[in-house]
Amino acid sequence: MKMSHIIVIRSYKPGDEVTCREMVKDAVMSSMNAEFLGNLLKEFTFQLMILFAAIMFIFFGLPFTICFTVIPAVIFFMYVGTYAGYATKAMEVDQEISRIPRFYMANAFSCFWVAEAFEPYLMSRHPSQVHYTIMTEDQFRESNIDVSSQAKKIVGTIALAKSRSVEKGAWIKRLCVHRNYRRKVTAKRSTS
Repeated sequence: MKMSHIIVIRSYKPGDEVTCREMVKDAVMSSMNAEFLGNLLKEFTFQLMILFAAIMFIFFGLPFTICFTVIPAVIFFMYVGTYAGYATKAMEVDQEISRIPRFYMANAFSCFWVAEAFEPYLMSRHPSQVHYTIMTEDQFRESNIDVSSQAKKIVGTIALAKSRSVEKGAWIKRLCVHRNYRRKVTAKRSTS
């Protein structure tokens, strides 16, 4: 049997961590610009700009035109602060992903899965325009689909971690789907 576009939800295997680290880092950093713009448009930011401009004008006697330079300075420092926060979070997640076996494979209540896409080496259409058949690892094995001439790449991750505070509880973590493969029901299928 031959199919051209498949996404298989399978358990993590050693060697997957490099791609998983890149994808999860991109997912963490992807919302940084929206966060920065959201913070920039808050009333507090405008009050901070006016406060610094007033301090420069009243206490230091600087000309009014120079006091306006505080506006780009506040914007710059806000961007640097937002970037530093997101970079720190990305490094924490990177450390976690580099230790998947320790965090997610150490007990029977935790696991880490990846979504792996099989597609032709030369694709004429963007992945967002293609219909993918999504299946579990067991369904894939049973189907005997020939993927020998297919390129494969990890396009999503999801993890289940045992809760330390809730008896018989768990946390869904690291749910991430590559931007080109979103809206393909990959995440929904992986949690079924």
